[in-house]
Amino acid sequence: MKKMINFGLATLATFTFAQAAHSSALIEKDDVAKTIKVIGRMVYSGLALTNEIAENSTREIQDMWSETPTDVVIGGVSYRVSFEIDYVIPGNQRLYNSDSCAHNFVNVLNKTSPGDRSYYAGLGARNAVFYTSDGLGTSTTTAHEFGHGLMLDHNDGDQRRADVPGIMFARGTLVRSEYQWNSNAESGQAGGTINPKYRKVRAEDIQAIPFDKIVTNSKSLSCLGSGKILTIK
Repeated sequence: MKKMINFGLATLATFTFAQAAHSSALIEKDDVAKTIKVIGRMVYSGLALTNEIAENSTREIQDMWSETPTDVVIGGVSYRVSFEIDYVIPGNQRLYNSDSCAHNFVNVLNKTSPGDRSYYAGLGARNAVFYTSDGLGTSTTTAHEFGHGLMLDHNDGDQRRADVPGIMFARGTLVRSEYQWNSNAESGQAGGTINPKYRKVRAEDIQAIPFDKIVTNSKSLSCLGSGKILTIK
């Protein structure tokens, strides 16, 4: 994992969606080595933020999206995909350079109502809210939400034929009994839906990322979604 950079606890208590842009990752495609690198930087703020949450959340994203070596085919050419995710906690988010499409702005909060769940602002968005009640960095939630940033929607409904629960399986998804909260529960009843801790990033999840829709500039850098194609520093 790339070295994480930490500038101390964020001072911003509120989260702004003014920076909302449909771009959550910088894509580096090497046509010689036949590789694609997905580069992301998590920019954390929020009243409930701690250094531990930032590090564990980022590590979960990096580790889960990297655990299954996967090739994707673009224009008839096969590329090996890798992920490089790090984080910053800027002292003042308003002063942080937000131009690069690699930047994902995350507001970390404590749950205040029963319906509070971590979320990205939309598919391909780079703004998110992570609730501490979702077990950030230990429950697959952050890796799942980052998947939305990569323009992936839920694989929900009845997934009982899946050998392994995919990272984009939503809470409430029907899965094989061994992946339920309670393996003895009737499917769809209390305890009879997916326990998120069993989710994995599968090859098919990575292959579902719309790499074929990226636009590459002269430096072989691209944005996943729309946004400025800038390197991160």
